[in-house]
Amino acid sequence: MLALLSTDVAWGQSVVGFGFRAGLSFSTIDAPSELDANSNELETYKYSTGFVVGALANFRLTDFFGLRTELLYAQKGTQYNYEGSSFFIFEPTDRRVVATGQRKMQLEVVNSYLQIPLMAYAQFKSVEFQGGAYVSGLLISTGNGRLDFKGNRLQGTPFEEITFLLEHNYRKDKPGEAFGETKFTNVNVDGRRVNAPELLGAYYEFPDGSDKLYRGLDYGLLAGFSLYLNKGLFVNLRGEFGFADITNNNRNVSLNQIEGTTLKVLEETHRNISFQTSVGFKF
Repeated sequence: MLALLSTDVAWGQSVVGFGFRAGLSFSTIDAPSELDANSNELETYKYSTGFVVGALANFRLTDFFGLRTELLYAQKGTQYNYEGSSFFIFEPTDRRVVATGQRKMQLEVVNSYLQIPLMAYAQFKSVEFQGGAYVSGLLISTGNGRLDFKGNRLQGTPFEEITFLLEHNYRKDKPGEAFGETKFTNVNVDGRRVNAPELLGAYYEFPDGSDKLYRGLDYGLLAGFSLYLNKGLFVNLRGEFGFADITNNNRNVSLNQIEGTTLKVLEETHRNISFQTSVGFKF
């Protein structure tokens, strides 16, 4: 691999060179927030930190201009928060007992992609500018966090706040799936005693369906610049702005409203936004 990366190959009147880069990714998901009855925002999407690493190939056309492609492992995601009026579905694949109340939810989402950018670059002495597009395939999609739910008074019987841990694998989890021990067995909802698990899968409150929340394909535009510390070593800053809707609508549901025991689907668009800072070397 080192021998390959250190080789320059003549290609017509251009030169092919290789290199690598690695660094941090700061990303979020651009999506509308669900509103309560008073038009207060219930959801927030904050930036989360991941990493990016991979190889690059340069096609030099002149001393100043060229083309570049990369093969990257890139983490994107968001810190998702929900706080306000909501509901919770106990025993979702059996009796589907719906309790209304207050939900407080924190979830760290990490989506790992195999990403191929294609861009043009212009280098003027030690400064280089890049612009182009990327396409990504989703490899791993997970979420971890917690959910605190406090039920309203139903038939004169409220119940205290319950805490669930969230361990989501959006590619593998099944509807109604939960993990760990059944921690709470004496919760009384609307006159009925229900069970509640300790760990909730990604689709615990869904009764059925095989579609996943996050789609397998992402694409968008990118722009950035590099500062060369010497002929080969550089630092890079880059912004990526997704065009693709990365979620399936039938898995994108309201947490504020429910239609009987049926989840209400939201027709919203969710896009990746990412900023990267990295260090690389070009041979």
